[in-house]
Amino acid sequence: MTVEFCSRSAEETFEFGKKLGTLLVYPFVIFLKGEMGAGKTQITRGLAAGLGISEDEVSSPTYTIVNEYPKNLYHFDLYRLSDLDELYEMGFYDYLDQQAGLIIEWPDLLEQESFENCLEIEIERLDLTNRLIRLKSADNRIKKRLELIGGQDA
Repeated sequence: MTVEFCSRSAEETFEFGKKLGTLLVYPFVIFLKGEMGAGKTQITRGLAAGLGISEDEVSSPTYTIVNEYPKNLYHFDLYRLSDLDELYEMGFYDYLDQQAGLIIEWPDLLEQESFENCLEIEIERLDLTNRLIRLKSADNRIKKRLELIGGQDA
């Protein structure tokens, strides 16, 4: 299932993330894709807000690789990692055993099919302010949640 939403501002991207965050059920894994500046951190702030976490606590984990937030939410940025061994060494797989929420930016090292409760969010920058946000999941539990979010089913 794929759902698309067109955001016309950073605020709309945040609000869309917030709405989605209210629908998430632990555990979940989100693969967050998009070029630099597409709005990945903005949608993550919204997701966190929807889960009841202050958006002020959310920042990009570019240099720390992972940020830990309240309510068992973990935000990864794998941009600087070159192979799965680095991911293993940092204890990534331990996070999967915690019934947590994982948001993973630059997830190219990982295979989405090997994760349960997985949602892919791709943000495409259309111009300076407009973004196409595409949500995809093969997981039945997440599909039911996506039906509640609206947007255009593609």
